[in-house]
Amino acid sequence: MIAYKGFNKDMTCTFGKGIFQYEVGKTYTEKYADAHERGFHCAQNPLDCLKWYGDRQDKICIVEAAGDISEDGQDTKIACTKMKILRELTRHEFVCECIKYIARHPDLEHTRVNNDKGTAINGFVIVKGKDPKAKGKDGDILGLIKTEGNAITAAAVYVVGEDVKADTYKGIE
Repeated sequence: MIAYKGFNKDMTCTFGKGIFQYEVGKTYTEKYADAHERGFHCAQNPLDCLKWYGDRQDKICIVEAAGDISEDGQDTKIACTKMKILRELTRHEFVCECIKYIARHPDLEHTRVNNDKGTAINGFVIVKGKDPKAKGKDGDILGLIKTEGNAITAAAVYVVGEDVKADTYKGIE
């Protein structure tokens, strides 16, 4: 199964009672998985990674979760006995992955998603609504999801230059 995993800026995570070092392209195995205490943790919803790794310097990767899988039942966090780190996402790719997940699961409540209006924090914001608007600083990414009945229109744009001005609300045209 494809999932998402957050890391510190140096690709480390806490693992049980210590720090574990990861590398893109490598596969890791563990004897058993329990979403509450053991195994390689990741999430099906990329936004759930932000509960633990939300700073601008943190990294989010796409992973392949395999082997025995344990769910925590509270969100999309899982633990698995085998995990391959496929690739690191840029912030723009991360926002796009979030938008795709939200579009596939429109009826779920999503953490870190603003309704109708929002301001970027730690480099990005995601706003969903009938006329979503967002703003940020130069270099921030605005994820906009416009909902009209069952139809969804989405965009992920950088705040840069005259097209998308800093500290000015931007919507979907």
